[in-house]
Amino acid sequence: GAEDRVREAIAQAREAIKTDPSQAPAHYTLGKINGDLRQWDNATNYFKEANRLDPNNHLYSYELGRSYFSSRKYPEARAAFETCTSQKSDFEPAWYNLGGTLRVMGKNDEALAAYRRAVAIKSDYALAHREIARILAARGDSRGAIASYTNALKHNSQDIAALRELGAVQSSIGDHKGAEASFIRALGMNANDDITNYNMAVVQLALDQPREALGYAQKAVQASESNAVYQYTLGLANEQSANLDGAIAAYTRSAALDRRYIRPRVNLGGLYLANGFTDKALEILLE
Repeated sequence: GAEDRVREAIAQAREAIKTDPSQAPAHYTLGKINGDLRQWDNATNYFKEANRLDPNNHLYSYELGRSYFSSRKYPEARAAFETCTSQKSDFEPAWYNLGGTLRVMGKNDEALAAYRRAVAIKSDYALAHREIARILAARGDSRGAIASYTNALKHNSQDIAALRELGAVQSSIGDHKGAEASFIRALGMNANDDITNYNMAVVQLALDQPREALGYAQKAVQASESNAVYQYTLGLANEQSANLDGAIAAYTRSAALDRRYIRPRVNLGGLYLANGFTDKALEILLE
């Protein structure tokens, strides 16, 4: 079986090193096996040795970078990936991994440049397009983010994370129809995802379709009952569908779930006032 093959590979690689310690491929093989077993320190040592014996092989630098990254040694990972990109500048996985390392280090501008190198080499690199989109979205460059999410989805239409995030950016700039289309696709892949149902409820409210919003808000609440924001949104959908009892119940739950959450209290106070319960309104609004 597979275990036997791994044992056999280990034995052969060790034998090769014993016969001739200057054999870089044998060290590389042992590094790969240790990496597969998530033995990162061992993997790193083998890749370092392979790298020392054959300093011009870009794969050795690349795998060394990956094992450093997995050990959370980010400056070392960065150095290894930079070595790899200088050895073979058209090796897009190294640019992608360099981008990921720089992002973890908080260097988003440099990460963006690395991801852009990756997609310049491999235009259908869906994951790199998605990472570019995330950096642009975080910067507030919504148009750029939407273009990059769209690129990511063009090359991987099943990327549910990209769909959800695209919808959120579209929603944030007021493109509610676009957001609705993105969330419908995402819910087609996972109908019970709480965040997507919540986001869809918000979009339906923005489109002035409270009855549709109600269904999505209920699904969000079912998936995560202790989320005060979901309960509040369920209250809004009920209120705008003229179901006052449902609205009061949801706002009350939302307020109870989060002592510091103002919105459900404001809306509860407003509902009580509008319906003649002045004492109750005053009590809540004072709170």
